[in-house]
Amino acid sequence: MEPREFHIWDFPNDIRIKLPRDIHTKFFEDCIKVFGSVRNYERHLKVNFGTAREWKNKYLFIPLWAIKNTIKYIEWNWNFIEKNILSYKGINTSSPVVNPILPIKESPELLELITHMLSDGCISKGTPFYTNSSTALIENFGNLLRKCFGDINEKIYMLKTGDYYCTTSKVVYELINHFYHIKFGSLRGCLPNEIFTLPEDFSYNVIKALVDDEGFIRENRITVSMKNKKIINQLRILLAKYFNVSYLTAVRPKDDCWYVAINSSGLKDFHEKIELVHPTKIDDLTFAIEKSKLRSVVQKNPRGKTKLILLDALKDGDRTVKELSHRIFINSSNINNHLKELKSLGLVKEDGYLNTKGKPKIWTLNNKCLNMKNMEVKFNGTYL
Repeated sequence: MEPREFHIWDFPNDIRIKLPRDIHTKFFEDCIKVFGSVRNYERHLKVNFGTAREWKNKYLFIPLWAIKNTIKYIEWNWNFIEKNILSYKGINTSSPVVNPILPIKESPELLELITHMLSDGCISKGTPFYTNSSTALIENFGNLLRKCFGDINEKIYMLKTGDYYCTTSKVVYELINHFYHIKFGSLRGCLPNEIFTLPEDFSYNVIKALVDDEGFIRENRITVSMKNKKIINQLRILLAKYFNVSYLTAVRPKDDCWYVAINSSGLKDFHEKIELVHPTKIDDLTFAIEKSKLRSVVQKNPRGKTKLILLDALKDGDRTVKELSHRIFINSSNINNHLKELKSLGLVKEDGYLNTKGKPKIWTLNNKCLNMKNMEVKFNGTYL
């Protein structure tokens, strides 16, 4: 399927447009010539007395439905109108899109934007919201808006949790809903069916958005988890289409969510095809790939040696389990087990959390461990 273009005449009827003042004036002059007067033009449109006069005299946005009901009578050209639109907006208080990109092109970026709105976004009273803890993803959301629609305002706020949320014009929701008929903010919502027939790069951007928003990258897999089973099923179809099926763990329920995973054998392929935005997930994926390369050459540590390596790493500073894993190339689950044993011996302790969400824990050496030599004697005496 070839990507489509959405022209101004494809927009919802309640969209309002602003033309340059001279073209705006000429439009109403031609209407008066054809219909005889502004009042007669208002009767043609079936609007209240003075409505069209206000559009004309106050240089207001003109409703698209009015232009659609007029253009054939005054013999204007749609392409001419579209080329000269300065801005457009939805009804009432909707913020305008200035210097609009017209026609709107069905692009990988547009599908990526829609996916973000479905995963970490929502619609509240017609206003799109996008929430994430990563400033890079918030900035990316704004860039996608401008790349797809034009100059458009977005407002960014910080929540008490430390997350950011971004709001933008209602017209974005109106247009996307009109073009794709998507149910946002619902567990019944799903990706546009067009994604399965559009070119490959469209799917890559959708996968990227879902992993950036809902993905967890571990040393041996990427897992995407959502309560929306429909979207998880759609994601698995896309992954199976462009990646080796043997890489995938089938869709399964876990707690209240559904998940699909890319196994370790598919991480390199994923990295080559998908360019993530979330900085932490980029680092985690790079680490996972590097670790997989070392797996065949790194020998297993002698009994007790790993714990000594952990203590040595903590001597340089307090660290989370992930930071320790990245430093010494050992799975986080194994490090957790070692730290619990070290804690039971009084050698390490938990010292708060990295962020306000209550995880991950920060691990530090206990006061009784004054130097590495003493720790080694104590530890060796217990385990070696």
